[in-house]
Amino acid sequence: MVSRFNNLDLILLDIDLPGVDGLTALPDLRELAPTAPIVVLSGSETTAHVARALENGAIGYIPKSCTSHEMLAALKIILEGEIYVPARLMGKLNAPILSGKTVNTGKLNPALLTSRQVEVLELMTKGLPNKSIARTLNVAEGTVKLHVATILRSLGARNRTDAVMQASRLGVLPENRAQG
Repeated sequence: MVSRFNNLDLILLDIDLPGVDGLTALPDLRELAPTAPIVVLSGSETTAHVARALENGAIGYIPKSCTSHEMLAALKIILEGEIYVPARLMGKLNAPILSGKTVNTGKLNPALLTSRQVEVLELMTKGLPNKSIARTLNVAEGTVKLHVATILRSLGARNRTDAVMQASRLGVLPENRAQG
């Protein structure tokens, strides 16, 4: 079916497909639709499945245990060109799988992030887009964009997902606050 439609905006892929393993089919699917974002939507939350999906070309992994709000927020992030993995799974993954590059593993100076930036970061862990973060904090969306850019720069992160992972690893967000 993918080969018949060449302008797909998004592909949602389940791991447990009848007659085929979705993770095994993922590289062929990526080859058939090189520009379409492929997102694994699965009941599995194992680190091995998440890592394999990302390694084989998925740009998102959404567990079926997510709420509809979390799923919609995740899809918005993915359609904006970002990688999405829930915070509760992200800390268990190796950084190179997510970023494709070596990540900053140094210690974070707490003075690098303001209390407002930590608030923004906490909302990012919930998968909220900038507009929702702005509404929640009662600030302009442009202000949130500036905070996100500063957070990424301060954490040496390539994208929002990497920033949340770095913040969790560096202890900027306690374990219970980093959950998605």
